Amino acid sequence: MTSMTSMTSHYLTADQASILAIKALDDLVIELVEANRMAVAPTFFDWVADSATPAVETMVSMSLKQPRFNASFALGDPRKTMATWVRHWALPLVRQNFSGLVT
Repeated sequence: MTSMTSMTSHYLTADQASILAIKALDDLVIELVEANRMAVAPTFFDWVADSATPAVETMVSMSLKQPRFNASFALGDPRKTMATWVRHWALPLVRQNFSGLVT
């Protein structure tokens, strides 16, 4: 498998995209936990594993077929681009299920 640092900025394989998306989701979860002073219900973590992760994986899979999604990776660091997409997909889900975690 190609390392994340050697992939070109305008093309991601499905595996690379999935890895970047899950890492971005993990980073978002950490950010939310820290922002809430570590006072997060254990059900949040279950929800992330059971619902948010599969939802993000589905969005990545569907989005890989969209020219706009693929073109967005030509704009810069693929990790930052994916983080933006994951926030776009995941934050509304967090608000819907755990409104107290997101301001």
